[in-house]
Parts: sequence; C-alpha cells; structure tokens
Amino acid sequence: MAAIRYLVNDVNVAVAFYTNTLGFELVEQWGLPFAMVKRGDLTLWLSGPGSSASRPLVDGSEPLPGGWNRLVLETDNLASLVEELT
Repeated sequence: MAAIRYLVNDVNVAVAFYTNTLGFELVEQWGLPFAMVKRGDLTLWLSGPGSSASRPLVDGSEPLPGGWNRLVLETDNLASLVEELT
C-alpha cells in the first residue's frame, strides 16, 4: 500500500475533487485539517491548514500547497522493510 500526503488550502474542496472528479472514495475525515481518500492501492492524505503537516520546520520554513509532499509506506514489520529496501 502506498500513501502520499498533499498539502491543500481547503480539505473539503480537495475531497470533493478527488471523489467526484477522479473516482476516489473517502476513507475518513477529521474535521477541516485532514482527510484520507483512496482509489485502488493508492491512498492520499489531504492535509489542510491546522494539520500537523502545516507546522513550520525547525528553521522556520513554512510548508505551502504544492510542496513538501510526503511518501508514506505502511508496514507491519519495519525492520524487515528496511532490510528489503537497503
């Protein structure tokens, strides 16, 4: 399973786009800051203002929509996955 996090300006607008236009299904939504949508094996994490992904880095850099995307790998055995990938 793969998941990618996108920073978006408006989670509700992003959910509507991915579900109504691209055929994703809403997996869950936690208020305005965060939602997960899925299509096949791909899960998108949609993070809006106020989500943990919107916090600045240690150097003060602010994340902006269109940047700072994250690739998320889910596994039941981290040590095995690290060994497999290295």
